[in-house]
Amino acid sequence: MSVKTDIEWTDATWNPVRGCTKISPGCKHCYAEVFAERFRGVKGHPYEQGFDLRLVPQKLAEPLRWRTPKMVFVNSLRSEIAVVGAQVHPGICVAGREK
Repeated sequence: MSVKTDIEWTDATWNPVRGCTKISPGCKHCYAEVFAERFRGVKGHPYEQGFDLRLVPQKLAEPLRWRTPKMVFVNSLRSEIAVVGAQVHPGICVAGREK
């Protein structure tokens, strides 16, 4: 989690899922992909794998350790459009389901 953020309407960001799959023409100029790809190959960086879609299991329990309530921007660097109705992107484990 990012404890400090410059986003004025939130206290923190939390990104347990990283990356995305381009699904529309609007994805062509994705700010999150540009950001993440700058760090592809940088050892130890959260975006070492660039914008490849992946779940980060060690991040899932992070909110359980917070001691105070927060306004949290979840998955700030990806599009939730990847989740449509009951269909979940096949690369992500959700609610205990296997990949």
